[in-house]
Amino acid sequence: MLKRIFSTTAFILFVFLLAAFGSWPALAADSYTVNSSLRFNPHVSGAQLDAYIAGVYPDSPLVGLGQTWVKVGAKYNIDPVYLMSHGILESGWGFSWLSANKFNIYGWNAYDRDPEGMASPYTSYAQCIEAVASNINSMYLTPAGDYYTALGPTLRGMNTHYATSKTWAASIAELMNDFAATVPGYVFPPPFREYDASYAAVDVPNTIQPGTTHDFIVKVTNSGDAAWPAHGTWRLNYSVADSAGNTFSGGSIDMPAEVRSGTSILLDVQLQGPPTPGLYKAVFDIARTGATAYSAIGIAPLSLSFTAVSSNPYYQAAFNLAQPMADTVYSGTSLDTYAVISNLSPSTWPADLTTCGYQWIDADTGQIIAVNALAGRPSYYVFPGNTAQVPVKINVPERPGRYIFKSGLVDNGLAWFTSNGSPGLTSLVTVVRDFAVRYRLIGELGPLWAATPKGINIELTNTSRMTWNAHGAVRLAYSFSDGGGHEGYSTPLSLPRDVKPGETIVLPVTLSTPITAGARTLSFDLFYNGVGWFSQAGAAAGQFAAEPRWDMQVSYGEVETGTVSTGRYTSVRLKVTNTSRMTWPGGGRLRAGYRLGYKPGYEGFVEAAPVLTPVAPGQTTVIEFSISDPARNGVYNASFDLHLDDAGWFSQFGNTTPSHMLITGS
Repeated sequence: MLKRIFSTTAFILFVFLLAAFGSWPALAADSYTVNSSLRFNPHVSGAQLDAYIAGVYPDSPLVGLGQTWVKVGAKYNIDPVYLMSHGILESGWGFSWLSANKFNIYGWNAYDRDPEGMASPYTSYAQCIEAVASNINSMYLTPAGDYYTALGPTLRGMNTHYATSKTWAASIAELMNDFAATVPGYVFPPPFREYDASYAAVDVPNTIQPGTTHDFIVKVTNSGDAAWPAHGTWRLNYSVADSAGNTFSGGSIDMPAEVRSGTSILLDVQLQGPPTPGLYKAVFDIARTGATAYSAIGIAPLSLSFTAVSSNPYYQAAFNLAQPMADTVYSGTSLDTYAVISNLSPSTWPADLTTCGYQWIDADTGQIIAVNALAGRPSYYVFPGNTAQVPVKINVPERPGRYIFKSGLVDNGLAWFTSNGSPGLTSLVTVVRDFAVRYRLIGELGPLWAATPKGINIELTNTSRMTWNAHGAVRLAYSFSDGGGHEGYSTPLSLPRDVKPGETIVLPVTLSTPITAGARTLSFDLFYNGVGWFSQAGAAAGQFAAEPRWDMQVSYGEVETGTVSTGRYTSVRLKVTNTSRMTWPGGGRLRAGYRLGYKPGYEGFVEAAPVLTPVAPGQTTVIEFSISDPARNGVYNASFDLHLDDAGWFSQFGNTTPSHMLITGS
């Protein structure tokens, strides 16, 4: 077994092989070839794979494995079309002896000296696909694999060690193309390209002053198949040259983190400007230590043109922050620092026209997210040769992400000194959120009465490193529950002011207590708008024991009835006063009831009339309903009671039931 060692010799051999098989291929492709990358192709469905096999051999045992190939392909980063085509070739569309007797559709370990005896057995086709795909990925398609070659994760690369047949790779490619022909508008994966890169410059100055240093960002995307390791041999080299090709300055930036295929990295470049005015070009190129730069193998470098000018000396300045912007800052935070500005020009800077400003730029899109040209202003004129310290307040964006932070001087609130060649500050900043809070009830929770509002005060301490903003980004909610969770949380309440890290705020909250009695947990949680609950991000919710109670006290007034006659209905007006400490809920949960005749306790009562609106403590209401008159003439005693859902009849709680005599007949 040959283990791949990537050295200078191997790199030269790789370039030689590329020359033998053609120049760097274009990234677009209109067919599968032996040089196509075998890495995962997301434009394939299991149904399409099954339809292809069924269209050739409807009775093939491979029909139905399409989704397995797609799932396993995604897991091991392998094109499912290749996994299917490989299985078709090795198993004769699933009809081989190994397929029928060992579920082995790839001929795995079927060595020529005893293929049937030595081939690996599997309990199902799915197990075979899983096991073989795992082995192919680790042994043939991964640079550290024993059988990986400089040809990369391709059929040509696999053919070197996988199969003795020299046409094995071409046969599989032919099957893959046959499948692709059955799918209208099929998207082919690109040919394998181990090393490739693309560049984008973010916020590059067009004009600089001679001899000054300028910060800006270069975004480098690894569009090849091989990863660039962190702090390894891959670097971004750059140089500055004039129109005649004379080089004045340059540098090299190490990769601070691994850059995998298809991902990008942002690199902070400190460009030293040339000593004299003129037109210049800065060229950026990825290179591996001891090997040829990417530009030498056909990959275009990043080329930026700029002008070094010495005109308009008014903007000659030095700018710095006393507290440099950290690599990581917290969402919504306000940073208080001060800028150190030095007037290197022959002119005086008026205090009312010269300000310190900053910008937040989305590092991935280049879009300006926030601008503040008035973040700080000197308190006095800054004369030539003098230095001033200017207090500056910097507001960090609320949205997490990668940002470019730029700061510098501004003239009259409009013209940035950096636009006129003066250096400012540029840095890469990652904005993250920090969810931490402490809850405390002010005073005792006290008795809670079911369905009755209760005013309390809750103290919140911001123990995070993130400012809670008052304009709705962070809000407070509560719930009563049996086991916690976020079901039934109240509408979140906005904060009356910003709460900085370490600060405490007390909020008055009116609790809507449950309409039933029993033990509960009163939970408080903060909600970050558009993100979720603090507790979901690891912060403990504020939880307190609570037990709403029933208070079933009532006072009855006069009972008014209409004319009574047998076999009809009699109207009743029942006046009741809520003498409890609990609000009676509306919505029909409270109902009046009646019975005719004498029975002990609350037996025999008929629920008759729902109360639709809540009745607060001390409030009187009249309940109107009808009772069915008795079938026989006589004297009847009508008793009345109230019934509350989940609680029972009020007479069960010691209340006397009022009564009224009804006489039927002449």
